[in-house]
Amino acid sequence: MFRSNDLKQVSTNKIYKYYSYDCDEEKMFAPFLKNTLRYRHPSSLNAPYDCYICKKNGRFYESIRKIEMRNVFVCSLTTSCDDILMWSHYATNHQGFVLEYNLEKLRTINECQLEDFSYVEYSDDVIEKTTRDFLSDASSERKSLKAIFHKSKCWEYEKEIRSVLYGSLYSKNDYHNITLPDNSISAVILGSHFISKHKSIPKLLQNMYINNQLFYMQLQAGSYRLQKECGSLEEYFDSI
Repeated sequence: MFRSNDLKQVSTNKIYKYYSYDCDEEKMFAPFLKNTLRYRHPSSLNAPYDCYICKKNGRFYESIRKIEMRNVFVCSLTTSCDDILMWSHYATNHQGFVLEYNLEKLRTINECQLEDFSYVEYSDDVIEKTTRDFLSDASSERKSLKAIFHKSKCWEYEKEIRSVLYGSLYSKNDYHNITLPDNSISAVILGSHFISKHKSIPKLLQNMYINNQLFYMQLQAGSYRLQKECGSLEEYFDSI
């Protein structure tokens, strides 16, 4: 397992994850209903260079991601719940939802080989290992860890927070779900087009509404931005 004090630790306590729309409500809200976070293998992520690392031999470069990241699983979250691009890309054009998590709770997850939640760093320079790195286990591990928490600057708008799960135990699938501590989910935020798509709010969110933990995003008339609102939503439930 890689460990490093070089990672930039998260300073905020509220972090977020975007989820897409699905006509099957229980399937769509499974992470909420089952209280889980999904860790994915880098090869299944949407960024083609995610967790990318290469080997340099003289003037030539060779990708070694398949070998270096074979037992790596990544969970991506963010500090932002109101980014228009992420609502468009990851929440089915604002028809999905966002879950807000309590980071202190997430950091009590009792799972072996779990790397702490840390900020992703952005640069257009890829991470490379030289012959000298391979001669030093410490140097080699630092480079591998840096590659996991490193992405191209084109993704900088995501303000990503990342946690990593290691181990061949999980490599039978391209993902692994981790059960969270109780009360890890502190809010549900519906997309600005959620209600117009569904025509109602699922009953499975009633308790969140009653406990003032259900919000929705509102398009602003005078600016290109989203505002998180918590107004009256009773009319959108079949019964409450």
